[in-house]
Amino acid sequence: MLASGDKCPLLDERPVRYCSAASIPHYVPWSEQAGQCGGSGHQFCDLWLSVARPRVPGQGSHDPTVNGIAVPRDLWYAPNHLWLQTDGGACHIGIDGFLARILAKVDQISFVTTSGVHQPSVVFSVCGVDWAMVFPNKVMITSVNNYLRHAPERLIADPYGAGWLFEAWPVPSGKAPAGKEEAGAATCGLINGEQGYAWMKSEVDRIADFVHHLDPTTLNDGGYPSDDFIQHLSREEVLRLMHEFFAPHAAWGMAI
Repeated sequence: MLASGDKCPLLDERPVRYCSAASIPHYVPWSEQAGQCGGSGHQFCDLWLSVARPRVPGQGSHDPTVNGIAVPRDLWYAPNHLWLQTDGGACHIGIDGFLARILAKVDQISFVTTSGVHQPSVVFSVCGVDWAMVFPNKVMITSVNNYLRHAPERLIADPYGAGWLFEAWPVPSGKAPAGKEEAGAATCGLINGEQGYAWMKSEVDRIADFVHHLDPTTLNDGGYPSDDFIQHLSREEVLRLMHEFFAPHAAWGMAI
């Protein structure tokens, strides 16, 4: 019999949590690096998205929109239209509403980097062309959204939520990951949410000008291209579009 205050040597204590969104709560081990359940990461959880009423950027929220494209203020944007969400812990990476509108339909998604310290890289198969998308900064990738391999339409339908691509942890430049690090290296060179509106407006105008020069008769009224305009481009024109707006080099050397 143990004396009062003594701890049983066979007792193993672990902090746990359970998800209140689940119909039958299951206790799971908890740590500071608990992935989506930590900080604001729950916003990208399929279970939470299915039962909660998450904020839809631009709809009933205070996020600005540009020609119907939401520009959430709490995100960071790479000039090649990938976004980063971080709250000081685990972060998520995806495509913004501008790229989702341009893509319109993705046939296949292939993750090039799936774990470790890398620049997150993914390939979209669109209109018979493979689009390579590379995030400009290195992060410690912990998981990818494997569901998109079987349901790539989620990328377009919900680019800021269920269509996320990578879950990762920021790492200091030139150092090995050591748990919870500052997000400075991950956001280096990115466009913050407050700058996002002006940048997105310039991108919307730039894409209209790009399409107009491809076929002046298409936008002879000075308007904006339709959401599915990429389906009417030739392979060469799709490659030009990708190179101009979304190629990896677009994420470097751009000042706002």
